[in-house]
Amino acid sequence: MILPHGVSLLHAQEVEKDRARVSVTSPFIEGLRGIEIGRVTIHPSFREEATFDDNIFLNDSGEGEGRVADLIFNTRPGIGVGFGFKVVQIDARYIAQYRRYILNPEESTTGLEGDFQFDVQIADLLDFESEVGGRRGSRLFFDFNNDLKADTQPLDDLFETERVARLVERYSAKGGYEISKKTQVALVHNLDYQEALNHDFERIDSLTLDIGLEAKHAITQRIDLVSESRYGQSRFFEDELNDSEFLEFLGGAEGQFSRRLSFSFLAGYHRRTNLGGGSNEDDSDADDFVGRGSLTYEIGPATQARVDLSRTVQLASGSNFKVTSIGRLRFTHQFTSKISGTLQGEVQRQEPSRGGDSTQYTASAKMEYRLTDWMFLDLEYQFRLNDSEVPSADFYNNRVTLGMNLTF
Repeated sequence: MILPHGVSLLHAQEVEKDRARVSVTSPFIEGLRGIEIGRVTIHPSFREEATFDDNIFLNDSGEGEGRVADLIFNTRPGIGVGFGFKVVQIDARYIAQYRRYILNPEESTTGLEGDFQFDVQIADLLDFESEVGGRRGSRLFFDFNNDLKADTQPLDDLFETERVARLVERYSAKGGYEISKKTQVALVHNLDYQEALNHDFERIDSLTLDIGLEAKHAITQRIDLVSESRYGQSRFFEDELNDSEFLEFLGGAEGQFSRRLSFSFLAGYHRRTNLGGGSNEDDSDADDFVGRGSLTYEIGPATQARVDLSRTVQLASGSNFKVTSIGRLRFTHQFTSKISGTLQGEVQRQEPSRGGDSTQYTASAKMEYRLTDWMFLDLEYQFRLNDSEVPSADFYNNRVTLGMNLTF
């Protein structure tokens, strides 16, 4: 056997069992925690998935005659780069994606997704302090986030499941100040850009911009009052769908009821006004209750339960907007130091402004085996059922995925 430099071969004799055990160790592999070059840290990653899907086109027309099964291989090589210097921290991550369909190779796609995070602690640099109400505040902060994705997936509306290649760019910026040890305010700005790379679906090309104000105040050591308000506009580049403007207010609380029970809950109002500009005859406005919340309970040292609820008003790909309501229940359990499992159930209700409401039910079970700190295997089963007011959009599918993940 020829081994690379630095790799040793260990041979140990087990007297009790009267047999030899051989293992190979590598100082390089065991010590991988990223590649450091000065103040820059590089984290390569790689994921390979093999998925069997019994309904890749999400089509059950003709009493199941439209169902097509396939074996899909998904390869995701990636790299992360981090840079830190005094008060500045920059992190970027980009992942390429190669999705290959074995029986339907014409469906194979390539894609890209990425994250860019920028964090600077201005107060630490300027040593800036103020005093309000006898309490001293000393932190002026700024955060920047960027997400870029280029992928091929079904359209957002559950009743339109044809795959579309598209580019999605999202960024958010937040700047704020801690007035005191209990109170924090921040100004936020968000951008959401979407462009179809397939010319048949240019109607989804859109840009949403909004600005808002967030505030947080601690009423106890464990509970904070939170408020959010924002104003924005959504513009479609093609004339099929109408532009709109919106105003949203949310208020609530977050924190911990006890050592094991934590929560977050915000509820409020969303008003979306149709501005026209498109050929769509749907001129409806939105006046809806919106909100989001979560409840997490540690059942035991190795078991956790979590409930998530949300109701939002969003842009849609086949109508001016849609109201989406989601309820999710999740259980996680750590069987051993290396083996963990997750059970999850979800109900998602979508109400497009043009009609055609749909409800999707999802159930999944996943097991993960962590061989080392940098390598793990996972096996997941997922079932989805879609019930739509549009009969041709009803479907169900089963997916079984075996994955291997490497993170250095």
